[in-house]
Parts: sequence; structure tokens; C-alpha cells
Amino acid sequence: MEKRTNILEKIFLYTYFFWGFILQYIYTVNIHLVYRQEILAVVNGLAIVIYLLYIISYFSENISNIYLFGLIEIIIFLILGIIFSKHQIGIAYVASFLLIVGAGTIDFKKLLKVFICFSSITLISTILLNMLKVIPSVVLLLDGRLRNSLGFYYVSFASAIMFFYICAYLIYRGINITYKELIALVIADIFVFSYTKTNNPFILSIFFIIYVVIYKITNQRILTKFRILKFISGFIFPLSFIFLLWLLRKAPVSFFNQMNKLVSYRLSFSIGALDNYGIKPLGQKILMITTDALGGFGGDNYNYIDSFYIQNLIINGWIFIIFVLWGYTVIAFRAIQEKKEILVMALIVLALHAMFDPQLFWTWYSPFSLILGQIFFKYKNNRLLI
Repeated sequence: MEKRTNILEKIFLYTYFFWGFILQYIYTVNIHLVYRQEILAVVNGLAIVIYLLYIISYFSENISNIYLFGLIEIIIFLILGIIFSKHQIGIAYVASFLLIVGAGTIDFKKLLKVFICFSSITLISTILLNMLKVIPSVVLLLDGRLRNSLGFYYVSFASAIMFFYICAYLIYRGINITYKELIALVIADIFVFSYTKTNNPFILSIFFIIYVVIYKITNQRILTKFRILKFISGFIFPLSFIFLLWLLRKAPVSFFNQMNKLVSYRLSFSIGALDNYGIKPLGQKILMITTDALGGFGGDNYNYIDSFYIQNLIINGWIFIIFVLWGYTVIAFRAIQEKKEILVMALIVLALHAMFDPQLFWTWYSPFSLILGQIFFKYKNNRLLI
């Protein structure tokens, strides 16, 4: 039975690799495929079947790890995934929700390894082909910054993938990461930033690397040691969300204007979306406009919501946001209890990144929604699989 479980797990991981790589490439790289929708339909359909079969097989063989409340949560979660798929990008969202559930049964570092592998291929191949003039760049002059997409569809995409790549790599290697690896990550991050000029992911990823260097040198825990820091770290997702709402609605005008300018006026788009669409329990489908009449990025009608929290509050509804905040809080406190210092730091930078960037729950972009699957299952001493 154990051998059969290992085979099924490998099939699941290989499926995540191919599904994640194909969706990441199609959704982020500046290429035009003739049969784009057909490819996505086939890939998503196959992934849904394999993920679903894996979950059913796991349930039949590991009944001791399943409890009634967790099973009810899974059913509700998957129903919500179907509902939200109508607001988002269709069956890719259904596949993502099934992936999250299945991922809850697998060591998180195995999932990170898969993400690191296919993201490496995406980043290296796209940038290399862009340098060879095979894949064109998108070049924009925004806020006085000349920004180059490095072959990706938009100027921030390479930086976003690099941010999640660095977070994943630092957790995967942990305290055993070498200084050569850390230097390589810094060089790669600076290289991407020098072209894309995307501030938020660059600042947070460099901050994370510096923290890991300090932790590696001193071998002293900070976030999982002091009570006040444990409290802040444990509730970092709700605190980030509340602070963002305060910033949007209650902050002094001068402070809001400074922050709004710092994040390229993303706060204004969040306020506009909240005022125009409102908030519903199960969300709503909205049209986000990112191009002008000539097909260029921006324009007077541009209304894209960059914040993960606000975008999902409007599109997926407040029920989804409550689940996300609760889920990450549960994971954070388990990580603190188990003294997983680097994972806790990752959750902090992810929560802050989500204030101004939307990719956290897109599983082909970020592997960090996959750890939420662990809240559905019961393991010894309620420990994380990592």
C-alpha cells in the first residue's frame, strides 16, 4: 500500500509540474499561441481528473488522517472553487482548488521543489530567448521609469515569479543554504529588477534574503522566540488586511497620498473598485481593463486591482477572504509552535506582498496557497508536513 501511495504521489507531483509550467508559460510569457484556449482546456481537464483521482485514492487509503470537520471543509472549499471559477479564469481555478486539497497530503518541500523546477525553466528560457530576440519585450515608461518585461507579457511578471521563486528556494534549502546560493539569488534578483523596475517584490525578497543571512550567521531565532513577535507573525495576514483597509478608508490624506505614489497609485484603483462594485458574500464577475483603445497598457479606463486582498474581496467575496485569513493564521501559528523560523518569515513577506500584488492564490504563479491544504487533514500532534 505504501508503494502504491508513493507512485500516486509522484503522479500528482509530475502533474503539478507540467500543469504549472504550461499555465505559467501561457499566462505570463509574451507569446501568441494559435490554439491557446484549446491547450488550456486539455491541460486543465487532465489535471482536474488526475488531482481528483489522487484525492479519492488518498481518502480510501488514509482514513485515519481525515476527520469529519475537515471533510466538510473540503466539500465546501471545492464548491466555492467551482463558484469562483465563474468569476476568475474558468476551469484553471477548479484545478487550483483540487490541487490545494491534494497538496495538503504531501510534504510542502516536495511541492516547493516542483515549483522551483518549472519556474527556473520559465525564467531562464524566457529571458534567454528574449536576449536572443526570439521573444519580444514589452517596454513601458511608467512614473519616470523605463521598464522592460524581459520577454514576459507585462513588465511586472518576471519580478513576481522571481519573488515567489526566492521565497520558495529559501524555505526549501532552509538553514543549510550556502552563501554562494544566497549571492546567486541576490544577483538574479538585482538583474530582473534592473530591467523591470518593480519595487514591491524586489524590496521584500531582498529583505527576506538579508534575514536568512542573519539567521544563518547567528543561528538565533527571533520571530518564534519573543512573545510580541510571535503574536504579530501569527496574525500577520489579518493585520496586513486590516492595515490595508485602514489605509484605504481612514488614513490621513497626506499619508495616503505618499503611500499611493510609492505603490504606483494602486491604492486609488482599490478604492475605485470598492466604491464601484461593493462587496458580496460569494463575489462577482467584473471587467478589469488594462489596455487603451490602441491596445497599449494603461489608458483612462484602466482599473486593474493589484491588491490580492481587495481583488479577491470583490471578485471572490468576503467568505473567501475570511477563509484565506483564517487558513494562513492557522498555518502561521503551527509554524511558530514548531519553531520554523524561515517559514514564518516567508509568511510575513507574503502577507505584505499581497497588500499590493495579486498573485498569491494563483498556483502556477505561487506555491504558497498549497500549504493551506494541510488544514483539512489531521496529522500527528497537528504538525505541518514540511
